[in-house]
Amino acid sequence: WLAGARRQEEARALVEQADALRARVAGLRLAGQRRRREASEASREISPLAPVSERRSIWSMEDDAESLEAEAAQVERTLLQALRSALQQAPGLPAAHRILAEHYHARHAAAEAVGDQAAAARFEAQLAEHDDGRFADWLHGDGQLSLTSEPPGAFAVLHRFVQRDRRLHCEPLTVLGSTPIVGLNIPRGSYLLTLRS
Repeated sequence: WLAGARRQEEARALVEQADALRARVAGLRLAGQRRRREASEASREISPLAPVSERRSIWSMEDDAESLEAEAAQVERTLLQALRSALQQAPGLPAAHRILAEHYHARHAAAEAVGDQAAAARFEAQLAEHDDGRFADWLHGDGQLSLTSEPPGAFAVLHRFVQRDRRLHCEPLTVLGSTPIVGLNIPRGSYLLTLRS
C-alpha cells in the first residue's frame, strides 16, 4: 500500500511538472508563428533581387522562428515524457489522461486546419486513447447544420462529396425542404448545399 501511495504521489508530481510546461509550449509556438509571419511580410516588401545586406534581417527572423519552433518541440517532448512517466507510475491517473487528451485535441485541430491528414490521423488516434468522453463529439465528427435564408422558404438540397477513383464526386444526399432549417445532424464529410427560391 505504501509503495502504491508513493507511486501515486510521484505520478501527481510529474503531472504538475507537465502542466506547468503547457503554457511555455503554447507561448513558444505562438512566438514562432508570429516571427515567421513577420519574416513573410518583410519578404513580400522587398524585391527578390535585393542585395544580401537587405535580406539578412529577413533570414534572421526566419532563423528566430525556427529556433522558437525547435525549442517548443523540445519542451513538448519533455511535457509528454513526464505524462507518460506519470502513467507508468499510476496508469489510471485522470489528470495525466486529461492533459494528454487536451494536448492531442489541440494538435489534431491544428493538423486539420493545415490539411496534414497523416498528422491528423495520428493525433486523432492518440486523442481517442486518452479521452475520458469530453472529446467524444469531436472524435465522432458529426456536425449540425442550421440554415436561414432571405427571403425565408428557400428549397434546400444537401449533396455530399464522395471520393471514388481518387476524385471527389458530388452526389445528392437528402432533400432538406424549406428554410429555416434548425439543428440538422450531419456526419463528418464535405458537402454542397443548393438553394432554390
